[in-house]
Amino acid sequence: MMRASLAWFFGPCRGRIEGEDAMLRLLPTGFILAANHASYLDWMVLHALFHHRYRASLVFVAKNALYRHRLWAPLITESHSVRVADDGASILDRAGFRELRRAPLIGIFPEGTRSHDGRPGPAHSGAASMAARFGKPVVPASLSGFFRTWPRHRVFPRPASCAITFGQAIEIPRECRHDQALAAEHTLEIMRRIAANIE
Repeated sequence: MMRASLAWFFGPCRGRIEGEDAMLRLLPTGFILAANHASYLDWMVLHALFHHRYRASLVFVAKNALYRHRLWAPLITESHSVRVADDGASILDRAGFRELRRAPLIGIFPEGTRSHDGRPGPAHSGAASMAARFGKPVVPASLSGFFRTWPRHRVFPRPASCAITFGQAIEIPRECRHDQALAAEHTLEIMRRIAANIE
């Protein structure tokens, strides 16, 4: 299904990728990829894109509730995602924390849930806090058209023009580990850059 999602993106959705070069330069050292969450396809396309096109493993954090879903649980488990609390507040076990610390590339949706209208919603500060804790930059990824192709209220996808835009990396100060206000400030900047490139 992961590879099928990539075929859907490049096929019926005429998928485009922008800002790839700057992101690729960071692959050897790693980063946290923060994207807007508009569709069922988001994480599947990104996971498959990094695995098949860039030959890199992108480890996503996934809400605990998804591990109880009949359709998504097998895919999330197969993708080696790391389980977090449903409110995104914490990683649920030490093994998951160690896995994230070792992962060069981490994928996260700061909103924590899919959009109801295609626009980015309020975000949690997990991406900024994690970046500060692990010493990694945040690469904002803007997903355009994904809501049109498979919004949360549709059972099956439909073709719609889609694009992924990788923005310039954002360096997160280490102080964000312990300063919630500072982490929230950087989270707003991450979401501002994501929203700026959504068509």
